[in-house]
Amino acid sequence: MKIKLKYILILTAVFCSGVAVFFLNQAIQKNKIPDTTALCIDWYSKALYCEQYTEGFTVPVAAYFYGYMGLLGKLAHSYQIHDFKFFKDNYPDIEIHEVGKTNVNLNAMLNEAYYSFIKRYNLSLSPSLTKEVEDLHDKWDKKYDDSSYKNSKDLGVQLAEDIFLFESKDSTAYQAYLHNFSREYIPPVGDFLWTIDTEHPMPALLPYWGRTKTLLPGCDTLMAKQLPALEYDESSQLFTQGLEIFTLTSPLSYENKWIAEFWSDDIKGLTFTPAGRWIAISNQVVKLENPDVGKLINTYLVVGLALHDAAIVCWKEKYHYNLERPEVYIRKVFNDNWRPYRHSPNHPSYPSGHAIFGMASAEVLTRLYGNKYKFKDRSHEGRTEFLSKPRTFNSFYEMAFENAYSRILLGVHFRMDCTEGIRLGLLVGKAVNSMDIGDEKQISMN
Repeated sequence: MKIKLKYILILTAVFCSGVAVFFLNQAIQKNKIPDTTALCIDWYSKALYCEQYTEGFTVPVAAYFYGYMGLLGKLAHSYQIHDFKFFKDNYPDIEIHEVGKTNVNLNAMLNEAYYSFIKRYNLSLSPSLTKEVEDLHDKWDKKYDDSSYKNSKDLGVQLAEDIFLFESKDSTAYQAYLHNFSREYIPPVGDFLWTIDTEHPMPALLPYWGRTKTLLPGCDTLMAKQLPALEYDESSQLFTQGLEIFTLTSPLSYENKWIAEFWSDDIKGLTFTPAGRWIAISNQVVKLENPDVGKLINTYLVVGLALHDAAIVCWKEKYHYNLERPEVYIRKVFNDNWRPYRHSPNHPSYPSGHAIFGMASAEVLTRLYGNKYKFKDRSHEGRTEFLSKPRTFNSFYEMAFENAYSRILLGVHFRMDCTEGIRLGLLVGKAVNSMDIGDEKQISMN
């Protein structure tokens, strides 16, 4: 009896060990990032790094870049699955090549496409950054150095050229990274109108960007709401909102300082742009969620399209209303010695770019990943130059609202700038979501 019990215990232990190994292997497989996901994260991370250290990558240019990079990834995936409906329906000017029904390797194609796109786009990259881009290409190319991948690689280069050709038809934005600042632009003069800051006298940033061709249906007609009456009187909205900023920033609480610095994303050489921030968030999401290839490609597509058109709508309305920055108003009305926590950007105040980028991105990410998406944003984790500790959110919308609010705390936007940016961003996001991007079965609406 004792011998039988001994064998039963041994068999039970072996069984339990086997079960434990099975579930451990399942967990490892679940957390393993597929090559396509890792490749996309690598290239988008490198794009973020390039925009951080390249002068030509200002906010609208970065948004424009990610719009076309998203289209490039979608085009490559379309060749892999032999389905070009998205492009025929929305972008018929992009040439579709006859490649037959032969299989193509998506990763080999994407590596060449992204490499060609980033290298050609960043003509002003430093030698060290150029080498980093080349090293990243070589890292992935080693996986596909067999001659059987040659057609896929050649096609990737061709697709980058096709996107460049499509992009070059827009004379306003094409190669704008070479001429961001307009010395010829003369701002209108008058009360409450934005003008070049005498303390930081940079020329206006891309005052004609609003003429850029939109990529989404209906976004070319979006307009900001008419500004309220602009007065110095205590009963005016502007006075109330100026007082709000003056009060909140005198001084900032620790929490508010953390929010302000966490979302700043507008310091060249230190952070990526506020448009790029939502690419950084997308990178984290796809790494956590490990979506299938269709949903992965669509994530970068929809965020890129949202950022692209959000910048155009925002800049068009900025230079239409030409509203001065809060610091000018506050120094006139409350305290001549007051300064914002970060100096104001060199373009008009209304509406807020951070707000429109955030809500447009939140709307498209919510459609893909759900309305109750708890997420810890680690975009700046480990940076010591500012409060970069990760913050946790219960939804993409919550992130977008805090992102917009941060601009009030920095002292660079009135509340109405942020409110209107949120409204416009939502409309841009809905324009993206109205498109049939394919792979609808992969979309979660919980």
